[in-house]
Amino acid sequence: MEAADNVLLKTVLIHNKKNCLVTLFSTHICWGLMSCGADAIGQYLEPFYYQRHESVPIQEIIAITPEKIQHAQEKKQNASLGIELISLETRSFCLHVVKRVGGHRWRVRKVIFDCPDGQACGDWIDAVQSRLNSKEYGRPKHLLTFINPFGGKRKAVKIYEEKIEPLFYLAGIASEVIVTERANHAHDYILEEDLRHYDGIICVGGDGMFAELLNGLLRRTQQDAGIHDANQETKLVNPRLKLGVIPGGSTDAVVYTTCGINDPVTSALHIIIGETVGVDVCSIHQENQILRYCVSMLAYGYFGDVLIDSEKHRWMGPKRYDWSGFKRWCKKFVYEAEISYLECPDTRHHPRDGSRCFAGCEICNSIQHSEGESLYSDDKWQTFQGRFISFQSITMPCRCDLSPNGVSPSQHLSNGYTDLIIAKECSQVDFLRHMWRVKSKTTDQFDFDFVEVHRVKAFKFRPILEDGEDEENDDSNGRQRLRTRQLRASSWNCDGEVLTEGFIDVKVHHQLIKLFARNIEDERQLKTDFCETSCYSCSARR
Repeated sequence: MEAADNVLLKTVLIHNKKNCLVTLFSTHICWGLMSCGADAIGQYLEPFYYQRHESVPIQEIIAITPEKIQHAQEKKQNASLGIELISLETRSFCLHVVKRVGGHRWRVRKVIFDCPDGQACGDWIDAVQSRLNSKEYGRPKHLLTFINPFGGKRKAVKIYEEKIEPLFYLAGIASEVIVTERANHAHDYILEEDLRHYDGIICVGGDGMFAELLNGLLRRTQQDAGIHDANQETKLVNPRLKLGVIPGGSTDAVVYTTCGINDPVTSALHIIIGETVGVDVCSIHQENQILRYCVSMLAYGYFGDVLIDSEKHRWMGPKRYDWSGFKRWCKKFVYEAEISYLECPDTRHHPRDGSRCFAGCEICNSIQHSEGESLYSDDKWQTFQGRFISFQSITMPCRCDLSPNGVSPSQHLSNGYTDLIIAKECSQVDFLRHMWRVKSKTTDQFDFDFVEVHRVKAFKFRPILEDGEDEENDDSNGRQRLRTRQLRASSWNCDGEVLTEGFIDVKVHHQLIKLFARNIEDERQLKTDFCETSCYSCSARR
């Protein structure tokens, strides 16, 4: 049968003091209880499984290690001699596998098997380790790790030493650790140092720390390839190195969006198994220069002001955003701009289409983009001009604790577009209603007359800082005079970092980077305690 063609090893072993037939396939390891008529350990007849049998993908095996267990026969011999003897032969091994404990949280589960002798144990360890080392799984072996000791609650160093380093050691990953000492330390290191022997670059920190890695790696990649990235129509080169992030910041939107939870152990396990997801990146330009790269949120107006004010209250930790947000809401600043955008031509894809981006997303896998096609012919552009309280460009859903579904719930990681959200001038109460719905899991935060949304490939933002001849006033001599009213300028919130340039052009680059993550799993479709592939008996029963 086809199901049995890829069997690599098949033996009767002991698990939980019961005989199990354990089968190693090229993609899975599967075990099940033996029927009463089966042969002794180490041999097998073609068995019938009881209803409980399990299967683990090779991808989700963290490591296989020898397990020292004193067997009953050894204990009996030692007791009769009255002395303790230590056997040099290891007859048991332990599979360390991914265990889902709910809420997208992953942990490590140990599964121990007893073999008939040391030779059989060594055969199993070698066979499984060979599959784990296969290039098809892309597991990292040597990582460059940056730790930001100042971000979030200032616990990044402790998180790495107590939770992450032991997991990397178990999985056989060598990690060169650098604790950053200043802003842009990681960015500058990536630009200048030799990176050839690394498989990936990760950080323990927040969204700002990840932005440093992103900008450093993309600029280094274009520099090494001789690409002039200031030209907006240039096709950028994808980096060889993958990026990863372990949460240690205030909001951790990148981790929450790609893993479903901001849990350090879960993120470390996503990195260890080596699965990656393509992520879209926005390049931000002004005239003939590249300002930054952005992967999650680019916001002007309310959220830009909140970021600037929050920097004065870093001692408050994550709560500073709530305090600064409340202060800015009370003042109700209004802005004006001209925004030109190149909308998605496929009307099926829209910020309100109700879709969700999960692991193996069909939308992300099906959309194709031609980077060589010019985006800037005048007849393709649409324009918005008017007053607003908040303008956002959302390139991933931007989930976090405060917004479980995200700022733009139907946005995708790699559809090649960014979602523009314009909250036009309105009352403070209406804006608060809109903001409150962002926290909801059930209501549509865009269902307001003053909220406008578009899914776009590129956009140009031009702030208007003078409102022209607004009204007439009498001067001291009784003559009427036209008054020019000044409008307020804001700054950009670019992935949690301040960008002061007002006039910008933005372009989305489809799947420009690879991120160590599987993407969020749809827990409604996950199955547990079943044989996913193809042991002989399961296949015969189907």
